[in-house]
Amino acid sequence: MKRFVFIVLSCLFIGSASGLTATKDVRVLSNESFQSTGIILKAGMQYRVWQTGGKWTVDYRNFGYVNGAGYPPQIDRRIYQGCKYNSSWPYGLLLGKIRSHIFPIGLGRGFTAPEDGLLELGIHDASRCLADNAGSLFVRIEEVYQHYPSIASPKSAVVSAPSPTGGYPQIPSRFSRIEQVDFFNFTYPVGPSDCPNDFGPRKTVTLKDANYIEKFRDSTLAFGVDKNDIAYGDITGSHTGEAVIALSCSFMANFSTTTIYVYTLRNGVPTPLAKIPWDNLNKDYRRFWGKNNGPVWGVTSFKASKGRFTFEGWVDSPHACPANIARFIYTWNGSGFVLVGKPAKRKNPQC
Repeated sequence: MKRFVFIVLSCLFIGSASGLTATKDVRVLSNESFQSTGIILKAGMQYRVWQTGGKWTVDYRNFGYVNGAGYPPQIDRRIYQGCKYNSSWPYGLLLGKIRSHIFPIGLGRGFTAPEDGLLELGIHDASRCLADNAGSLFVRIEEVYQHYPSIASPKSAVVSAPSPTGGYPQIPSRFSRIEQVDFFNFTYPVGPSDCPNDFGPRKTVTLKDANYIEKFRDSTLAFGVDKNDIAYGDITGSHTGEAVIALSCSFMANFSTTTIYVYTLRNGVPTPLAKIPWDNLNKDYRRFWGKNNGPVWGVTSFKASKGRFTFEGWVDSPHACPANIARFIYTWNGSGFVLVGKPAKRKNPQC
């Protein structure tokens, strides 16, 4: 007997060109392959998708029911591994699909649509393996109308914070601590000051497993975050904490740049508090050390604490092996971050 997908629609406002009014609720069955939500995503628009209820299983005879996060590792490894789309994802994970692109959603995530296309949702279990599945999830989809404001001023050492409604919230309101956010699979706002070479217009990059790679005829553009490139601390007294992230960009041989982001939680949603582009890091450094010094090549260590964050980074020529390591301290003044004093530096022992 053919199974039908039941979709429950809840509209808060009247239609839009994308077919998504404000929010839409759908039910996703575990014994169907990817199922249409009826929503046509528009390239470059921001969306959030998250589970609101339900549970499902990939084998109702042998394994329990789970939510959209899927099975924990100790159980997942006991399940036959031949039905996965991606071996690093657990069974039972809520997945999204736009055309041929399949991506994890889990309990919830936000993303920038990479292209126009129908949004489909499904369980992480190959279509040939669905006969023993059971259960369903209730999921909400929302279009995000906010934008990331220009934060750093090239004429000032102060990095201003955006308004409370600014930014691209990556996950709906469900986090109690900033450490719960997966910044290795995350959408970051970028601009020309974050990577000097012109590789075409882009307002965001979305990391997958900590990396974004785009190949060109003569070079490769790569953004990435290492586990040592993130520091956590209650910088602003928010009690939910802040995350300081160094996003690197490389575009030729061993040449790379670094942009620093600070995220906080607002109503449980990760929200950008500040951004310090590579250009601003260099201006701060050269303001004390002179225009013939620099640039700042990358971050070697990070620390976040009450009222400030500190990082050490490679500085000065040559880029193949920077001559020195400098220590930068940025403090929170209630509305932005400002560099405290002249960065101390020492010789790079590796060069």
